[in-house]
Amino acid sequence: MSQADFSAKTFSPDQYVAGLCSSAATLSQLTEQRGRIGILAERNSQALKANVYKNFTQYVDAAKEISKLEAEMYELGNLLGEQNGLLRGISELLETGVAPGMEQRADRVATLEQVEGLDISNPLVTGACLRHGQLTHVSPTMTTEELVHAFMTQRALVIAKQERHRLLLLSLTPFSELSVRDVADSKEFVNVFAVGGPSGDLFFSASSLGDKRSWLEELSRASSPPDAKQRASDAGVEAEEDEDWWVCVPEDLDVFIAQRAFENAVDLVERTQSRLDELEGKTSHDELVVALNSRKRRLTKTLSQELERPAWRRNALRSLVLLMLRLGESEQASKKYLQNWSDAFERDLRKLKMEASIELYIHKLCRIFFSAVRASCHEFDYLFDNASKSRFIAWAQRELGRFSQVFSRQVLETKSPSFGTIAECVEVATTHCRALQEDGLDLEFLLWRLLHDKVIEAIDEAGRNWIANTAHHLVEDTWRRQDFSGVLARKRFLSELQQAGVHNPDDYLEGNQALLFEATSAFCTSCHEFVQSAVRLLCPVTSSHLIDWMARLFLLFVNKLCEHFDGREIFSTNAVFIMDFVLPAAKRKLEARHGAPLTVLGELEQTVANAWQQGISEDGISHF
Repeated sequence: MSQADFSAKTFSPDQYVAGLCSSAATLSQLTEQRGRIGILAERNSQALKANVYKNFTQYVDAAKEISKLEAEMYELGNLLGEQNGLLRGISELLETGVAPGMEQRADRVATLEQVEGLDISNPLVTGACLRHGQLTHVSPTMTTEELVHAFMTQRALVIAKQERHRLLLLSLTPFSELSVRDVADSKEFVNVFAVGGPSGDLFFSASSLGDKRSWLEELSRASSPPDAKQRASDAGVEAEEDEDWWVCVPEDLDVFIAQRAFENAVDLVERTQSRLDELEGKTSHDELVVALNSRKRRLTKTLSQELERPAWRRNALRSLVLLMLRLGESEQASKKYLQNWSDAFERDLRKLKMEASIELYIHKLCRIFFSAVRASCHEFDYLFDNASKSRFIAWAQRELGRFSQVFSRQVLETKSPSFGTIAECVEVATTHCRALQEDGLDLEFLLWRLLHDKVIEAIDEAGRNWIANTAHHLVEDTWRRQDFSGVLARKRFLSELQQAGVHNPDDYLEGNQALLFEATSAFCTSCHEFVQSAVRLLCPVTSSHLIDWMARLFLLFVNKLCEHFDGREIFSTNAVFIMDFVLPAAKRKLEARHGAPLTVLGELEQTVANAWQQGISEDGISHF
């Protein structure tokens, strides 16, 4: 018989063997016929390999194109899902008057990463999530119910129950131990089906009959044993009974890599490495080692290229990293993994739109960057050992440098932001840095070092503006009481003092006249604004610089009072107001932020008091 006869649909192996045994009278004839069949099998194997080699490049290109199209379809599906969600939200808003998500938080899409108590690195849940959705968990007596989320991975079914705004793991059942069956509807519940596992049966109610059928079909397909074709394929992969098992390993690895069956390829590499001792001392041992190392390098290179693709979801990315770790490529896996996070931050940065408010833009920028750092820190600790932690810290420092460049360009290198805006933006960034200390990352000192020069320049600019404004008011002041002829001017004076922190501003009024010079009230307001911003910027790097500017301003003002002192009591009233209220109030705010007494501020209080006492003589004449 020819090879075409064996491939015919009408060929029956049982009839062929029966006819062969009846026609062949001797053992030599049977052996000869067995040899012919072996030759046909060998020719068929060679033809298949030749076909694979001939179309290998086209197959790889087609696989890449298919993967690219899958990624684009996934993105398109997300966009369509968002559009559908917007349409549903508008419809719900029109019907109920309640914005979606304000009350019904259960409609939010849940992911495996949100399930508390689930080990994401567990091989049962790695890989793509084939299906997920909401089901109603029903008791066996069909009396109680609760909302659950079902996730169908490549190897297991995950059930998580919703408790307020959290997802708690309810069950994790491998498909090898899972059974599924239909259940008759009851009066209370319809579209019910049961999922069996080691811990017993769980009953679920689907939202519709179509949804129930879909779950039943997919779970039945996943839990059913592989068909004959799949068993034959597995037998080809795991042919451990064959004494020449090593011959097909390189070709099988080529096929797995071409088919992008990376997990099968890694499994085959591990099985082959575990059995290399069987070939010790044989010529085939060296040949297999050379071929295996070549395929491992190709597989590692292919996985590295896959990690560079931006379309991977986080769980698929972790699966690729785990495969590289199984190949012993920890360093390269960590580099590619961190580079993927860097690329993700770059893409998010390009999507970030400029806002009319710099503060709003910085809030969004910090939330994007520091959330990515925190999430990558958690995943990195999950995937890699402590020996690789230094590599992550070095990466975080480099990314913080990129962040500081964007931050400086938007906040510190432009002329439009005020000193208060700069202080608020810096405080937002440092607050996010301090939050990372809970995860073992202390980046605050590095951030201050990166922003130090620009922040000092901003403080100097604010100090010079304060001096210029104060000098202007001192030159223009007539050194007489302020006389308020109208009610609005009087209210404005009281409001300015109250905003500056004066609890009883009426104490500085006598009728329609103020006990403070115009320059004094203006100095109090400007000092309050400067200290409010200084509190946000206070740290060991900037404290001395901020206090130095305060010392210059207070001494300038007190010395100017001494210069114009003519013995009137109003000068002493203004000096006491500056020394006993304005300066102590600034000291309290700065020390509260610092968390400890600042001795330099106490010295400044004494210096200002001495300047006032020395600036006036005993007979009330200024000797400044």
